[in-house]
Amino acid sequence: DSAPMIQSCIQDLHHSGLMQFTHSNVSLGGIETTSDSVFTLSGSSVQVTNENRRFPSRGSLGGSGNFVGSLSNLDGGVVMANGESVPNSITQVSAGGVSLEGGRACVCFAAGVELEEGDRFDLVTAQLQLIGEYDDVEFDCLECPKRNAKSLEGIREECSPAAEYGGRSFSVLLASCGGGEGNHLDTISPPWYVILPVTLGIIAFIVVFFGGALLLERKHRAKKIKTRAVRKNEIRKKKFKESLAGSS
Repeated sequence: DSAPMIQSCIQDLHHSGLMQFTHSNVSLGGIETTSDSVFTLSGSSVQVTNENRRFPSRGSLGGSGNFVGSLSNLDGGVVMANGESVPNSITQVSAGGVSLEGGRACVCFAAGVELEEGDRFDLVTAQLQLIGEYDDVEFDCLECPKRNAKSLEGIREECSPAAEYGGRSFSVLLASCGGGEGNHLDTISPPWYVILPVTLGIIAFIVVFFGGALLLERKHRAKKIKTRAVRKNEIRKKKFKESLAGSS
């Protein structure tokens, strides 16, 4: 977008309701939010100039943008990862430092988002450090838009989403997205082309080892039986000769 950024300055903000900054550079002085605050960024940067250089979020926060300063998600605060305004977009909020002091993360994606196993979405990032965790991470939560967006589980119910906290990011990972599409053999781990040769090799080993042993045992028993038969035959011949010699 070649349009110039909108420049604005708000000295003292006591906010309750809906506020959206689009393609803007905003300077905020005194900041007070409530549980009814809905604060959305769209390609914007917010410079926090209060004493602590901190944006305290007690309501809902989402969109895409950057806080020049720090961001605190306080108890009761919600980060909304929905991206319903632009296809294939998600909430991506960054700040110098991020403090998660409870609250909740609500994760849902736009209808056009294509999900694949192994996808990773960094929803909140910190240039310096991210500390703390949300009290709860919800997928397909009640706040997810139902008309224009699909939730993560609604798009691919077979996916297994998981939240991950790092030293500088809060992310969502997708695993086990095999589902009912494509070849079920592709969802096997280790891959079938590794399992199949190993299985056939084990079967061949069992057949050769135990089959060979049984064959050797049969040959040995047959040889013993034949030896016994020869010895018995020789004994009979000897007794027969002795009986003929005694009768003469």
